[in-house]
Amino acid sequence: MFWCVPTRKDAGDVFLPFIPLAALGGFLGHHSKPAEPPPKPAIHAQALVSSTVENGGFEMDADGDGVPDAWVVSGSSAALDGDSAYTGKWSLRMEGRPEVIASHLLPANQAKRITVAFWARSADVQGGTFSVILRTVDEKQEDHEQAKTPTLSGEAEWQRFEEEFRVPAKQHGVSVEFVVSSGTIWLDHVKVTAADE
Repeated sequence: MFWCVPTRKDAGDVFLPFIPLAALGGFLGHHSKPAEPPPKPAIHAQALVSSTVENGGFEMDADGDGVPDAWVVSGSSAALDGDSAYTGKWSLRMEGRPEVIASHLLPANQAKRITVAFWARSADVQGGTFSVILRTVDEKQEDHEQAKTPTLSGEAEWQRFEEEFRVPAKQHGVSVEFVVSSGTIWLDHVKVTAADE
């Protein structure tokens, strides 16, 4: 293909000789096709699906009743405590006289394994009287529970705990419960990790 370039003078139009288009490539902004970008590395799906428990830091109490939002407390000796917290302003104080239970319903999922991580401190707690329970409901609406007993007794400052549970197949509801039957336990920064394998 050829291109002619006109110029204007007083005497009229004068046309320069035909010039091959390829010779004007740089002038016309003609460039070779850019190289293809390198292929992106393959992304492998991960089995873990993390979800933070709603209000796991106990910072929200919309109605001001002393019970953290999204939690259910059984017993009158559990309340938010603004004098002792691991993070933020509040923790949940549970006095196990008598037994007190704080529970949280988890979102529906098909997890096969659930890990509950949390921070806790204690006062006057007898060994074996503080438990973490995973409660499930099967397709027949029957309850099943698994209990773990963290090593926490007497007077202890803030410590991190992690308990792992296997989830039965065909479960229709899962909740996490913290149970105290002696002394006082403060809870904070509760998180849950669900895995499908």
